[in-house]
Amino acid sequence: TRGGPEDLAQAKRLMAESGFPDGFQTTYDARSVANYPDYCQAVMTQLIDALNIQGELQEWDSRAGYELYQTARPEGAEGDWALACQGQGVTIPDPEATFASIYLKGAPRNYSNWSDPDVEQLFQLQQKELDPSRRAARLRLAADLLRSFDDNHWITLAWARPVWPVHRDIKGFNPPQTAHYGFKHEDLWLDR
Repeated sequence: TRGGPEDLAQAKRLMAESGFPDGFQTTYDARSVANYPDYCQAVMTQLIDALNIQGELQEWDSRAGYELYQTARPEGAEGDWALACQGQGVTIPDPEATFASIYLKGAPRNYSNWSDPDVEQLFQLQQKELDPSRRAARLRLAADLLRSFDDNHWITLAWARPVWPVHRDIKGFNPPQTAHYGFKHEDLWLDR
């Protein structure tokens, strides 16, 4: 499993080998959207406690945050940010939506243009697979591969499924499969 004492020991070893045995100073960037700053505060606290990675949280309005993250997009660009806390919602509840938005070169949430040829190949194979069990097996291989990388650009902290509390007087509401579809209210009415 990932994230246990062995990984923490490896992180400390890698930091020492890189010349930062006592930690370092960085910045944490988050768009002031949803709970991104809260997640970032939790990450900061854990990294300070575990590795002495100090830093301050910089919050950005949504557009400025996206512009900041995009500074690393051009090939070879360093970017103007070091560690960002960013969420990802999917429009369709399918693994392809996650892969296509985070793990492929040029994907909209792949801000550093991270890529791996094996991940790309598994994505292409699962995309063409018609047998659900074989597709699921390929997706499991891809997920295992992504968890094995030391240089993965994206760390998933939590998965969430939206909850839709609705008063009994609200009619025409059908719980959407994803948060993106929850913004359409043209068929709602108040029955009082």
